[in-house]
Amino acid sequence: MSNQWAVLKRADLRAMGLSRRSLEQRISRGQLQRVGRSVYLEGPRLTGLHGWCQDVAVAVASWPDGLVTGQSAAGLYGLDGFDPPVPLAMQVPPGASGRGQGLRRWQSLEPPERVQGIWCTSPAETLLGLAADLNSRPGCTAASRKLPPADLVELATESALRRGLVSLASLREVNQVEHHSEDVVATLLAALDRPARPGNRFRG
Repeated sequence: MSNQWAVLKRADLRAMGLSRRSLEQRISRGQLQRVGRSVYLEGPRLTGLHGWCQDVAVAVASWPDGLVTGQSAAGLYGLDGFDPPVPLAMQVPPGASGRGQGLRRWQSLEPPERVQGIWCTSPAETLLGLAADLNSRPGCTAASRKLPPADLVELATESALRRGLVSLASLREVNQVEHHSEDVVATLLAALDRPARPGNRFRG
């Protein structure tokens, strides 16, 4: 039985009792698709929003101990300003081998959360990752219209606060422990401390 996004690792298949020969037979019959090193899809690829989620799940399965962070985690959490599809951002432990676009090496200090069946950095770490991503223009789509990076961070931060995913205290605490660069700190704190725009009722 596959997971929510029909993504399976070879270890999963072995645990199900599938031999190498049976694996190759299922691939030849189209029941499984090889989509990465030791990563497979059960059945056809999904499309649209579900297809984006499936691609993110494949990326996570391809990296041991990998977590979705930044823009893509914001999309999975449903934070304002980051309607999927958005660029993939992954976080792996500092000693992990390999490289890839949107990949950062960082040791998480808060427990990860499973969002729509996919492991993500915590909401607080996700917002700090967003501030790091958006110091350079990401090209992602705002919830309503194209906005500058600082406004995108503000939208995401306000929606996370409004929904109780984070608090101002937790954001500042995580930032102090993780020692992000001053540019990242300035981007996030500017979103927290700027006056509310019309229609934004919540200020913590």
